[in-house]
Amino acid sequence: MKKDYFEEKTHQIEPAKMTAFGINIESRYGNAGEIIEMINFSRIAAQNNIAHYVERVEYDSKAGYCNFELDDSVVDGDPIANSLRNAALKAISQFDWFGIHEHGDPFE
Repeated sequence: MKKDYFEEKTHQIEPAKMTAFGINIESRYGNAGEIIEMINFSRIAAQNNIAHYVERVEYDSKAGYCNFELDDSVVDGDPIANSLRNAALKAISQFDWFGIHEHGDPFE
């Protein structure tokens, strides 16, 4: 039987957990678009020498948004947080940033 890769919970990419540029990333349902966005975010963060401030990025496929687990030294509004937020705005469609739901434009 042929697998329908576009059903809600069908994993398009396995493994759905990996490391990109030193950042642990995970898509709840292994969604290709989500993983691409997180890899792009990781690339931008690495190019800006701020990837080491990101512990983990997780896309909640069911809710349709991304969460970031940052180093404890990152505080909302500081220069590192602002640089990471700008990277997220360039790469991630929807994400939670210090309790605020943000919308990025990864297809710009």
